[in-house]
Amino acid sequence: MDDIPPSGDLKHHGDNTIRKLGASLTAPDRVRVSIELQDENDHPSVSFALFDANDRFVTRAFIINCVDQNVDFTLHLRTKEVEFPLKLLCSTFFKDDDVIDEAELTIKGC
Repeated sequence: MDDIPPSGDLKHHGDNTIRKLGASLTAPDRVRVSIELQDENDHPSVSFALFDANDRFVTRAFIINCVDQNVDFTLHLRTKEVEFPLKLLCSTFFKDDDVIDEAELTIKGC
């Protein structure tokens, strides 16, 4: 029986970069996030981290082996008192310490 290598050890031939990243505040404790990956991707994992104006961590989310080219979801803020503007960092990867692409954007308050 052949050993199957972990997905991070496979050779990837697609374009696993971020085409578009968007985010907006939809409620005082919610941020709507949308990401679009390139057409011919190899289903990279995607991480999202949100920080406040003082660079304090607010929340994060992960999509493991993202199979969709376009994903929309809502980040719920666990911290009630955040200082705006917020900073959203997004990265694609196969192995935790091997970032393929990164995108960053600023989210203004109400």
